[in-house]
Amino acid sequence: MRRSAQFVCDEVSRLITNDAKIKTVVNFGCSYGWLESELAKRFSNVAMWGIDRDLLSIQRNEEIFGRDNCHYIASEIFDFIENNSDKIKDSIFTHVNIGTYFVPAFLKKLYKAVYSAGGRYIVIFEPCGLSRQLNKYYEFSYEPRDSVVYRGPMIIHNYPNLLG
Repeated sequence: MRRSAQFVCDEVSRLITNDAKIKTVVNFGCSYGWLESELAKRFSNVAMWGIDRDLLSIQRNEEIFGRDNCHYIASEIFDFIENNSDKIKDSIFTHVNIGTYFVPAFLKKLYKAVYSAGGRYIVIFEPCGLSRQLNKYYEFSYEPRDSVVYRGPMIIHNYPNLLG
């Protein structure tokens, strides 16, 4: 996860540096809170929020990584969006290595909720590779395409279309 989190950290940093309207970064399914902590160190004027359903992870993250501009909360993501529209407006919304565990309808609803609440960017980093279902690499498209089995319970989704 460290390599993917570093890639997302660098991309989110680039967006914050180039867009002064960014006030918040929300990481959905944060688990281990390194990403939010690293961004909080780089950008003290931007609020970082790590959201996860696992209360123990949230408590540990607060103990290890908590800063004035870095917060962790145990919540269902749609509850967080609905009750914290001020944190979503002009935000970067991200998830790393968890989208493959959700069905496309959930992700499409999630992205729409972020957009409707005023989110400026959605940055995702998800595993992709040789599909065990197709025995070939998934071809992403802005056109509708079915999701395919990646490995185990993981599913490769057509993210460009889901984001559209």
